[in-house]
Amino acid sequence: MHANRPNALSPVIVKMVLSCLLPFGGALAQTVPTFAEVSQQVGVSTTHGMQFGPFGESDMMSGGVAGGDIDGDDWPDLLVLRGDLGAARLFRNQGNGHFADEALLRGLTIDSGFANGALLADVDGDGDLDALVGGLYIPDANHVSPPRLWRNDGQGFFVEDTEAFSAWDDADSWSMALADVDGDADLDLAVGRWNRSPGERNHVWLQTTEGFVAADVDLGLAGAFQSDNAVSFTPNFADIDDDGDQDLLFTGDFGHSRIFRNDDGLFHHQTSAAINDENGMGAAVADYDNDGDLDWFVSAIFDNGAPLGNWGTTGNRLYRNLGDGQFEDVTDLAGVREAGWGWGSCFADFNADGWQDLLVVNGMLGGQAVAFNDDPVRLFFNQGDGRFVEAAAAAGILDTGQGRGVVCFDYDRDGDTDVFIQNGYGQSRMYRNDSPLSAWVRVQVGGRQPNTQAIGGRVLLFGSGPTLRQFAIPEGERYQRIEIRWPSGVTSVSGYRPEMTVRFSIDSIFFDAFD
Repeated sequence: MHANRPNALSPVIVKMVLSCLLPFGGALAQTVPTFAEVSQQVGVSTTHGMQFGPFGESDMMSGGVAGGDIDGDDWPDLLVLRGDLGAARLFRNQGNGHFADEALLRGLTIDSGFANGALLADVDGDGDLDALVGGLYIPDANHVSPPRLWRNDGQGFFVEDTEAFSAWDDADSWSMALADVDGDADLDLAVGRWNRSPGERNHVWLQTTEGFVAADVDLGLAGAFQSDNAVSFTPNFADIDDDGDQDLLFTGDFGHSRIFRNDDGLFHHQTSAAINDENGMGAAVADYDNDGDLDWFVSAIFDNGAPLGNWGTTGNRLYRNLGDGQFEDVTDLAGVREAGWGWGSCFADFNADGWQDLLVVNGMLGGQAVAFNDDPVRLFFNQGDGRFVEAAAAAGILDTGQGRGVVCFDYDRDGDTDVFIQNGYGQSRMYRNDSPLSAWVRVQVGGRQPNTQAIGGRVLLFGSGPTLRQFAIPEGERYQRIEIRWPSGVTSVSGYRPEMTVRFSIDSIFFDAFD
C-alpha cells in the first residue's frame, strides 16, 4: 500500500490556496459519521435554474458557491448563485445555527442569470473577503459576461469595481483560483475557460494597479490552451514539488488536463502520461495518504455502457504525488473511479480519524445524459491504507440533484466538517455533521498585506500519529505543536491545548478559548 503511518513527529498539511467504483471487498474500517439535511432549518434553502433555458451546454453545467467569513465575526458565510431565478444569495451566518440572506442589504447585487463560478477571498489585501464571480455567454447580448469583483469595505458591505476586468476576452469563465504566481505578494487569478469556439483564451491574469491583465504570454503559457483544447474547467494552485512557489494544476475536458510547474515565475508544461483522465471537470488537492506532499483528485464521467454522447467512460482519477511533483495514477487501488458525471469535490476528514475523505457531487441534464439525471452524491471514506470505501447513503447524504458546486466547512463551529451542495436546476442542500468528537483545535492564519490570508502557505500539526487536516483529533491522540510555513518561507511554531483557537499572524501568535 502507498499510505504511510509516520513514526515520531508527523505533520498535518493544510494548503492555504483558493482556487468539479470499483469497490474493494471488506467492511468499512472507520466510523461512518451521521449527517442531517438542515437546509430549511438553518435558513439556506435556495434554488438555481434558467427560466427560459437552458440555452446550451454551458447553462446546463453552470453554478457557483463559495464560503467564507465576510464580516470578521469568525462565523463562515455562504455566497450562492441562482441562475436567472433571482439575485444571488448571501447567507450571513448569525452565529446561532441559522443564516439570513443579506445580499441586497450588503450591496452584493449579483442578478445576472449568466453569473457562473464564485470565490470569496481578500483580493485587494485589505484584510476582508471580496467576492469574485465569473460569467457565461449572453445570447441576447451576443457577448460573454466578464468576471465581476465586489470589494468589501471591512464591515461586510460590498461595492462593485467595474474596472477590475476591463480587458477581459470574450469567452466563458468557470472555476477560479488565486495565488501569488509572480512573487510580488498580491494575488493573481487562474480561470477555467471551457469554450468550444475557435481561438486561444487566456487562463492566468496578473493583478496590477490597472486591474487584472492577461499574462499567459508573459508567464510561459502561450500555446498551452489552443482552440482545440481550450476546454479547461478547474484550476488549483499548489506547490506540488515543494520548492516554495505555486504550481498550476488544470482539469480539462476531452483529455486536456494539464500540469504546469512554476519556476521563478515562469510556468513549464510538464503533464506526464500518468495524467490520463478523459473528461476532467472538478478537482481537489490534499495529502490523502499522509506522506507530506499534495495529491490531486480529478472528477470526470463514469459510464458503464456505450455512451450516448461524445464523452469518455473511465471515470475519476486520483493522482498520487511521488514526492517530487511527479504523479502516479492510483485510481483503482483507491477505489474512487465511479461517481457518475462528477463535478465539484472536496477532501476533508469527515469522521475525525486523521485521514482525508473525499466527497464528489455530480449529475447532468439532457436526453443523451438521462442515466446521469439523478446521480447520488458519493462520499468516499479513507481507510488509511491507500483505499477508500463509498458510504454516502450510510452517512445520511442522500442528495440526487444536479450537483455542481460544494463547500466543505464547519458552519456551526463544533469541530467537524459540514457540507453545502449547490445543485443546478434544483434545490441546494446543507448537511450538518452530527458526529461526536473527542477533541479539536482551530487554527486561524493571517498573513502580511496584501496576502492577508497567507495563500500559498501551509499549516502543519505535529504529533506521533496520523496527520489531520480538519484538526478534529482522534480519541487518544496527542499532538505536540502547530507549525505555520508562510509563503515567504518564514516559519512560526506554537504549542496548543484542545478546544481552543490559535490565531497566527506572521509577527505574533494569540490563544483564545473556543466559544
